[in-house]
Amino acid sequence: MAKDKRRMMMNRAKKKAREAARKNRRKRAQAHSGGRFAPFDCTRAEMEQAPVHAALVARSIFETGIGHVIVARKLPNESIASGFFLIDAYCLGVKDAFPTITSPLEFDEMIETKLTDQDMQSVSPGHARKLVEDAIAYALDLGLEPHPDFRDAEPMLTGIDASECKETFTFGKDGKPLYIAGAYDSEVMIRRVTAKLKERFGPDGVRYVMRVNINDDDDENGGDRIEKLLQPERNRKGEPETDPDLAEAADKALCLADDGFADEALEDMARLQDRVLESHLACYAMGVAHSLNHESHEAVSWYDKAIALFPGFVEAHFNKATEHLLLRELADAIRAYRHVVEFGKPDEEAVHIAKNKLHGIDNALRVEENLDTDQFLKTEDHFNLAIELMEREKWTEALDALRACLALNERNPPTHGALARCYAQLGRKADALAALDRALEIKPDYHPAAFNRKTVEAMTEGRPLNPLKNVDIEFGNEPQETRSSFKNFVKRMGNLAREKK
Repeated sequence: MAKDKRRMMMNRAKKKAREAARKNRRKRAQAHSGGRFAPFDCTRAEMEQAPVHAALVARSIFETGIGHVIVARKLPNESIASGFFLIDAYCLGVKDAFPTITSPLEFDEMIETKLTDQDMQSVSPGHARKLVEDAIAYALDLGLEPHPDFRDAEPMLTGIDASECKETFTFGKDGKPLYIAGAYDSEVMIRRVTAKLKERFGPDGVRYVMRVNINDDDDENGGDRIEKLLQPERNRKGEPETDPDLAEAADKALCLADDGFADEALEDMARLQDRVLESHLACYAMGVAHSLNHESHEAVSWYDKAIALFPGFVEAHFNKATEHLLLRELADAIRAYRHVVEFGKPDEEAVHIAKNKLHGIDNALRVEENLDTDQFLKTEDHFNLAIELMEREKWTEALDALRACLALNERNPPTHGALARCYAQLGRKADALAALDRALEIKPDYHPAAFNRKTVEAMTEGRPLNPLKNVDIEFGNEPQETRSSFKNFVKRMGNLAREKK
């Protein structure tokens, strides 16, 4: 055990050393030495006078509220110096910025491969500068400064005449700021921004949405996931006693997992065999190890086992919520976060984060689906019931459940698609076509409805559809599509931008 602790301490020291070295490299790269702009080996005056190589703006900036502005200049040595400015048009102005230097070929490859989702368009240099400066001015008026690294990329803009651009840019969303907290925004940043907005607009005037991180592309050390996993607080109210040997094994496994040895942690716990199931701490440690291995389904299963043994296990509920978000299981995430608030202490960090998440999700639901959280959960329950009934071929009962869904949210294409399937199975051709037409009216590019309409058109009114004789029909995929449809807004929110630093 002593050797294991020494190894863990050494690993932690190495990790801290790597982080410190990374920060120092960045500082050295951005340092200004002897009047020269270090990253580009030229003076500021030379940088500012360098001809503009490219000025690019993401078409998505005013559609989704976020996107890049890039200004690139050709240096005397033929290298391309670029300033990347991440613009949050809804609230923050310049949310991030950084300078870089590449060869002309590397610059072109970077634009073609890294920013394809933003649909970059060429603009005049004046247009690019005016957009950046107007975004900063908007945010400053809200009391929000541009990202600190803006000053490192700012030399790319100097010497460009912004007055050449006559276009007027409109910031905010529907006339008001909307803060969409990014997947990598820290809780400190979220609190700071929302406090500024409350100071300006009052507590009821703040619109805030949590962009949920659902993509599994964190950094090599697990990045965003590790930050969300919490060490358990002991001796909570109602916590059952744990065998000392199991508690020690769980603690060792958590330390191993935290140090990047999740596989070793799982191997150690596996040696305990069924004894693991006797301890909420041991089950929790298994969940954490699976979380760090990016195995969300397994992690949720173990967190559930821990919660079954200790219903008030705040950290297990919290981490379970995180995994449900990664799995796009929004209703389960909401319920788990609510348990964190229910069982946690008002002043602990997990409760604060859970409240923020719930607030952001509720706002996102209102913006994207015109539902509040409770309405969403009711709709989800109706969905699940309808799907179960459809799988059991109880078409009439499924219709009632789907109608209950539509009473809460009529503008959901998969619900209408599922309704059409029920009608078709009951031989109600006209009703099935009407349901599919409504799905396409709401979303003209909804492929399942367009595909299924051809099959329904071939039906005979009054004769139930026999899916065995219509092998091309896509109704068989409809329940799964329906099951996840009300969570799709999370995906849309997550894909507004991937502003990973």
